[in-house]
Amino acid sequence: EIWPDVMDALIDRGVEVYEGNPVALELLLGSKTPPEIKKVDLDIALETAEIVIDQFNNFFQLPKVDDFNSVIFWVIELTDLMFSLSVREHGYVHKRYVKEAKRVARGYLSTYLPPVLPLANSPGKTY
Repeated sequence: EIWPDVMDALIDRGVEVYEGNPVALELLLGSKTPPEIKKVDLDIALETAEIVIDQFNNFFQLPKVDDFNSVIFWVIELTDLMFSLSVREHGYVHKRYVKEAKRVARGYLSTYLPPVLPLANSPGKTY
């Protein structure tokens, strides 16, 4: 696996969560979300960023990136934006928007991560 594959899998997992919970989909991605809910969602995204970094660390030796938590938080928010646009247009997270969310995440993260990262606990071995 390479890091974009891990990011894609995490995005797919997020879509599964939304697909399995239409109330959360409408509440978190819908156009009529109250500010209080948006604040809670942002707090959850900050916590999720830490989980994403842990997942990346399970697979790879990450380079030193200043404030990487914020970078991952922004990736989460960018993917949520794509999902929100889809919900606004289709009422659900359409596969085209999932593909675009992955493209956004890969593109943004590629400005911070090299195309190949060493595997965790495997000096010299890369993917």
